[in-house]
Amino acid sequence: MAAAGPMARFRAVLIAAAALLAAAVAILAFWVSFDAISAYVVRIQAFPYPLRWCAPLLVDSFTLLGTAFLLWLALSGKPLRRVADAWYAWALVELATAASAALNAAHVPADAPTEARWVAGAVPVTLLASVH
Repeated sequence: MAAAGPMARFRAVLIAAAALLAAAVAILAFWVSFDAISAYVVRIQAFPYPLRWCAPLLVDSFTLLGTAFLLWLALSGKPLRRVADAWYAWALVELATAASAALNAAHVPADAPTEARWVAGAVPVTLLASVH
């Protein structure tokens, strides 16, 4: 039983470190995606420069909203496999991620290498991975 104390503390530290790392990845991905989408919508004249911040928030905020909803559901104590709302929340996160990935990839200049589109499009996928 004496080993349970140190093991429990180690587990708590490990969980806290993983949560902090996931939060850092999420913040970085949101920031990079925000910059890419806002630059893209101005370049294609979909939004005027003063409103450039609206487009990334309209897309990437759904990832945040779905994540918060999943966290709230998880804290309810019900298995997420059995909660119909969890399916909606995951669909919201996944659709927002797909839209964000497409917009991030589209912001890459046409003369850039194809790999640049893959890298830019992968940014929102890292956000999805941090959610999971």
